[in-house]
Amino acid sequence: MTIGNLMRLLSDGEVHSGEQLGEALGVSRAAVWKQLKKLEALGVELVAVKGRGYRLAHPLEPLDGAKIVERLPADARHLLARLFVEDQLPSSNEYLRERFSQGAGPWRGVLRRAANCRARSPWTSVVDPLGAEPNGVDRLAL
Repeated sequence: MTIGNLMRLLSDGEVHSGEQLGEALGVSRAAVWKQLKKLEALGVELVAVKGRGYRLAHPLEPLDGAKIVERLPADARHLLARLFVEDQLPSSNEYLRERFSQGAGPWRGVLRRAANCRARSPWTSVVDPLGAEPNGVDRLAL
């Protein structure tokens, strides 16, 4: 189970019991509770409904690579060879190094949350180090 999987289950806005979440994720209620606490520590606001379960305090639309690509303007879409959407990275620099070592080609930028990783922190785009700024865009909002 990952925090991303738990977030996707909770993103429907419904109340889910710890037992339901555990069944869906293949873990115990106690493991779900621990992951819920991690979400809270990351700044995700949860509502505990006594006797029923948990839900997100605010609506959430999980990042979906296909939807992101679909919503890009046509002139930007053709520049995109591959889009990686990751739930969590210990280090975006390490992630990029790994991709390059596996033969990844040139990149245009990385979309990431601010360093504190709070759910409500702004998204920022790190521009291509070679100076190829994509159509003057250096900040995206999803």
